[in-house]
Amino acid sequence: MKLVAWIEMELLSETIFGGDNQSFSTTDIDLQTDEEGFPYFSGRTLKGVLREEAEWYNRCLPEDQRLDDEIYRLFGKSHADNYESLKFGHAKLSDALYEFVKQVQRDIPPQLVTLALTEVRSMTAIDGDG
Repeated sequence: MKLVAWIEMELLSETIFGGDNQSFSTTDIDLQTDEEGFPYFSGRTLKGVLREEAEWYNRCLPEDQRLDDEIYRLFGKSHADNYESLKFGHAKLSDALYEFVKQVQRDIPPQLVTLALTEVRSMTAIDGDG
């Protein structure tokens, strides 16, 4: 039996969606974007982050109250194919935003969508002389 659940998150601060996807600008952390230019957070990465947090909280519990078996059952073995564990899709912006962009103009280049939804910041800059 396949069960599906949706998780909705509200970001209360700026967020970095970094990854190993190819980007059209020069940044230290390449931005993960889909074919339409919308940033997203990989489902595999999301699952790993949630697993790490669950393991951290579990280590904080007294030894006799730890939930090792439950974490293994939910998330599977780390760095392995886990066909019986939870599956995560990509975390993405709302469908309403996708629909809005499609209604406004069908031919908006992905680069413009990404630029409209993101901001590149530099903490350190090197001038032309190095």
